[in-house]
Amino acid sequence: METSPELGPVERLLLAEAPDDARSVLVIDGSPALLERCAERWPHATVYRDRCDVGPSIELTPETLAGVDLVLLVLPPSLGGLADYVERVAAWCNPGVRVVCAGRNKHMTPRQNDVLARHFTQVHASRGVGKCRALHASHPVDPPLPRRGPQALVEPSTGLELVAHGSTFAGARLDAGTRLLLSTASDWRAGDAVDVGSGNGVLAAVLARQGRTVTAVDVSRAAVASTAETLRRNGLDGRVTVLLADGIDSLPDRSAGLVVTNPPFHVGAAKDSTATLQLIQQSHRVLRDGGELWCVYNTHLPYLEAARRAFGRARIVVQDRGFIVLCASR
Repeated sequence: METSPELGPVERLLLAEAPDDARSVLVIDGSPALLERCAERWPHATVYRDRCDVGPSIELTPETLAGVDLVLLVLPPSLGGLADYVERVAAWCNPGVRVVCAGRNKHMTPRQNDVLARHFTQVHASRGVGKCRALHASHPVDPPLPRRGPQALVEPSTGLELVAHGSTFAGARLDAGTRLLLSTASDWRAGDAVDVGSGNGVLAAVLARQGRTVTAVDVSRAAVASTAETLRRNGLDGRVTVLLADGIDSLPDRSAGLVVTNPPFHVGAAKDSTATLQLIQQSHRVLRDGGELWCVYNTHLPYLEAARRAFGRARIVVQDRGFIVLCASR
């Protein structure tokens, strides 16, 4: 088995389980090191990454997937993300395509096998190695099942139709943290706004419906597509600029009156607050004098202290058993 320290155990298992006789390999959500190994082993290797901060990525289209006969897939955190990938692979890749998926045992469920079995007639699991396991799928169903497209639901409390592609956080629903943050919407400072980590677009849509000019930012390609489609379906796309970006580094100094965010504290399945701590610092730079950062977060996270260090003034506005909403003023 490949033992390079540049590869994690999931990616090492993918390489160990992959057949050698492929010609065109697609890596989904793998690291640059995994793509490098694939390029050394097979004649042609390309990569799709949902997160734009990891490196370059192709688009998943019939044209880019045509001829692909092996897919190596790092299992995404949601079944919706897996279904989105698998239905494209089964429909658009070489009819003889083989798929090898891998993940940590603690993050895997039998329902992942069910998703694969909807689109492939042969699915089986490997023996676990190092607390990881691989799933193999081959022989796509013929004819391919039609693509189901993104989730779409009308959210009752806002009246907005929310759309979610792939692994977008919370799907097409309103998660508990965002619901608590929205309970403070009447107190948000007037002016143009930035929604960081826009997800399914609900915050951007509410901000736009308040009459603001809005910039919505997310690091995930699926989330950016979800935000854009939510805005379009609710007739609000003319007021919002949607950006695929890792945070707000590209926004000019003192260019906004309000930053609103429900930031993630995971990268994939791993807990990581680094991006949010950086966002708090960057928000101070991006906000004008008198501008405000409104942030909702899990109660155990140290964001209030970070906001006070960055802004000097930060307070808890509302808190429940799971979440805190803070406001920091520039």
